Amino acid sequence: EDLFISKVKEVVLMGGVVSSELGESLIPDSAYNNNCDMSSARFVYKRCQELGIPTATLSRWAAYGCPIPPKLLDEIATTEHMVATNIRSVSKLSIDQLWNKVILHPSDSRREKLPNRCDVSWFCRTFMSKGEISKEWSSSVWTLVKKLNMYDPLAVLLCVPAYRTTHFEGKTKVVNGVSHVVVG
Repeated sequence: EDLFISKVKEVVLMGGVVSSELGESLIPDSAYNNNCDMSSARFVYKRCQELGIPTATLSRWAAYGCPIPPKLLDEIATTEHMVATNIRSVSKLSIDQLWNKVILHPSDSRREKLPNRCDVSWFCRTFMSKGEISKEWSSSVWTLVKKLNMYDPLAVLLCVPAYRTTHFEGKTKVVNGVSHVVVG
């Protein structure tokens, strides 16, 4: 614990928190990353606040605010660069896997840790900018998707103070005299 305190300047998290106006501390919300292991998410937020380690949280709302079109990934894949083709391939696979979970009943264990709020209507609003498609859609949804949320690149940018101050607006919550930033 002493080593952690002495070496860690800040912890950047992809997830979300219950409204920072509610209560005296930051508490993880139902974001997918938190939901994968809620007890660990609670522990990390609680312990960082107790130890005075600042946190910066990137929520889904920030990612929803600056989507990219999948066509961009299709275009960079035409370069045949292995990184470009891998990013496109993994993104297509991920969106198809997400669709296949979303169409399942909320109690179906194959949904894994996907929150109940992530249903067909949510998928269509979040990735397609239009009305619902049939749950029976059997081919790849990639061609129907109009926007993708780039969580990982945004989280990396959030780690760099100069980029954070230039490109992000966050809310600050002070806990035990330490500032914690929530973006989105």
